Amino acid sequence: MDLFQYIKSRVSILDVVSEYVALKRAGTYYKGNCPIHAERTPSFTVSPHRGIYYCFGCSKGGDAIAFLAEVERCSAREAALSLAERFSIEIPAELLASGMNGTQSSSERERYFATCTAFSDWCVKNLNQSEKAQSYLKERGISSRIAERFMIGYCPSGERSTQTLLGFCRERSVLAHDLIGAHILKEGTHGLYSPFEERIIFPIQNNLGAVCGFGGRIFQKADTRPKYVNSQDHALFTKSTLLYGLAQNKKNIHSSRTAHLVEGYLDCILMAEAGIGTAVATLGTACTEQHLQQLARHAEKIIVTYDGDNAGYAAIMRLTRLCWQIDSDSSGSGSSASCMR
Repeated sequence: MDLFQYIKSRVSILDVVSEYVALKRAGTYYKGNCPIHAERTPSFTVSPHRGIYYCFGCSKGGDAIAFLAEVERCSAREAALSLAERFSIEIPAELLASGMNGTQSSSERERYFATCTAFSDWCVKNLNQSEKAQSYLKERGISSRIAERFMIGYCPSGERSTQTLLGFCRERSVLAHDLIGAHILKEGTHGLYSPFEERIIFPIQNNLGAVCGFGGRIFQKADTRPKYVNSQDHALFTKSTLLYGLAQNKKNIHSSRTAHLVEGYLDCILMAEAGIGTAVATLGTACTEQHLQQLARHAEKIIVTYDGDNAGYAAIMRLTRLCWQIDSDSSGSGSSASCMR
């Protein structure tokens, strides 16, 4: 038994697909609208007893791993590992190694994600030890529960802090060159430093829930640097395709078939604080067709909550046209109490 067979034997394809498709029973199989191509008449089927799906409209089909790889545009190995994490499947070491197939790219991807996860965990640890960072979140109305859910952290400054980060990461087999390669650390005239120093850190997750980048916000009044800094675009971090909050709110969006599109990290977080767990935000860029295509897999309606000025209304109209192109409904609203600047 290889890695893929091991995981498939421990997950139900019905459970996997149901997170993306509203299914109705039809005899021995289930039926719904295909999440891979736009359609109005259901032609997508799932056969639980055979462990497969098939769409008569686009002719796509396969097992649970193939389905996740298709809808999330990832490799089979990434899909398999995501399912293992999602369903708490402990994978034997020998099977985990067998799934590598000797590909350098898979190893590099996993190392990059491990590096980002280590930095995220370190920042969370620092937030829990920093009264000034915690005070800022409290002032913005962010509870410890929501901060934990979104893995909000804090990156302190100074050489001592950098050395602490290196030591923390070293315990996880993440080295300095990994942090430099992920653009978390940079080499300056006085040694290594981080562009995220003295900022509140918002880890950004990809569609499969892996931490792949960061947004950092200044929070001290005397800080005159640009308000936000984001991770640099990378093969595994592309701002034009990622949505902040989607990993946390995907299930809520899917069950309600509605998504709220907001302008920034704090907007998304404060929506959750207000009990609205269906918000996502772009990463300091205009919303793209790729962003909306991701949302269309889970939502039938997108509520755009932007500023009520001319620029906000112009952005809403642009998004409405994009939504029509991908066969999704869009409605717009003006300023929201949840929006913060």
